Amino acid sequence: MDTANVPYVLEADERLPKGDLADFVRDCAARAVIGPQPAQLQDDRRLTNVNTLIELAYTYNRLRRSSRLPELPVHLAGGRLDSVLRSSHGEDPLAPWVATLAEALELTEIGARSPVQRDQSALQGIRDAASGRGLTLGDAAGSVRLGKVTLTTYHSAKGREWDFVLLPGLVDGIMPYRKWSWPHRRHLEPAPDQLAQARRAFYVALTRAKFAAILFYGHYWESGRGAKNAYGVSRIVREMLVRLGENVDRT
Repeated sequence: MDTANVPYVLEADERLPKGDLADFVRDCAARAVIGPQPAQLQDDRRLTNVNTLIELAYTYNRLRRSSRLPELPVHLAGGRLDSVLRSSHGEDPLAPWVATLAEALELTEIGARSPVQRDQSALQGIRDAASGRGLTLGDAAGSVRLGKVTLTTYHSAKGREWDFVLLPGLVDGIMPYRKWSWPHRRHLEPAPDQLAQARRAFYVALTRAKFAAILFYGHYWESGRGAKNAYGVSRIVREMLVRLGENVDRT
């Protein structure tokens, strides 16, 4: 993708802290990337996973309440949010945007007074990740990444959707995974429970696509040292293609 100049986000490199305060910051980022309400793209497809401004205001007051800070009238909380979110763009660097959001909403004080340990360090964790990885506001917005390919894992894709899903590496030994055994000098057959888990993970990944899933499969894969491991096309893909009436050797 770098060679082809395809913009993408590698989720494993951009993980932000978890917790209520960190999730709130990410929800704000998603709202800022999408723009003014309602949460719609230009082709009128709804983005139902993006919180409205009023929902963000209620969440903000809940964070204040848990930190024993006085709640604000919802319209005032919404106004504070709106002043930051409307002036932002998806390509804005994340670190200064978080600083602006924290100042406008007193998030530093909310985090410091939170009874939850991970909320106390959430803002600093986000700043460190943003500075060290050059994250943008769009990168922090979760699945709301307009114009970028999202590189993620099977498990991290659970509960999410994309218009198109590309599944590479569908070779036996990778999917399902085969563990290398030095005594046997080969990759071992996966145990029944591991094979069942691989099938479930593949099903989750395949069904993340709204319009099309594109499968990349082959008859062998190479290790990091260049060794060729010819275990054939993933048995899970073979079974699926048989059900579809396709000839895996021909395709």
